[in-house]
Amino acid sequence: MKITYVTDGITSTLIIRSCLLQLLKHARVANTVATAAPLATMTITGTIFLKTVFHGAAAIMFKARAAARYAEYR
Repeated sequence: MKITYVTDGITSTLIIRSCLLQLLKHARVANTVATAAPLATMTITGTIFLKTVFHGAAAIMFKARAAARYAEYR
């Protein structure tokens, strides 16, 4: 699983990438981010290689990034 955080000052993007074998972990992290950042836009793509993209305000997405890192190692 790979979590990437990209910011341009006002808005930020959080990208979660994983393979099908880590489906449950990917779903847990994505649900945690969706709960931490309810105003973020979420896009899910892929079947074998899963990719979930969250896009929103920088302050909210920074907190969501911390929640995603915590859920990844839980």
